[in-house]
Amino acid sequence: MLVTCLNPVIGYEKAGHASQYAFKNNLTLKEKVAKVLFDVEAVKISVNEPFTFASGIKSPIYCDNRYILGFPYERDIIIDGYVECIDKDVDVIVGVATAGIPWGSFIADRM
Repeated sequence: MLVTCLNPVIGYEKAGHASQYAFKNNLTLKEKVAKVLFDVEAVKISVNEPFTFASGIKSPIYCDNRYILGFPYERDIIIDGYVECIDKDVDVIVGVATAGIPWGSFIADRM
């Protein structure tokens, strides 16, 4: 991750902070996002009693995308991760229910 690549997207200060944190902790941005999700306990694991998503799909892993919205610093790290992964030539960013609408808005604003 290069500060110069992220600078136009998230600003020099945030790009520098993200790069320094990742460097000090020897983490990639993807690893940093995963760490943040576990640190704030947004990810739950239940192998014996899987979670049922709104779609009806069952999964042993659940990520509470609404919960993480209440953590501004951590939320910015996740948004940075999305922005880094998305092709810069996209015309539209859309977030769908459930909890996708605020994420789509944050990401579109950053891009």
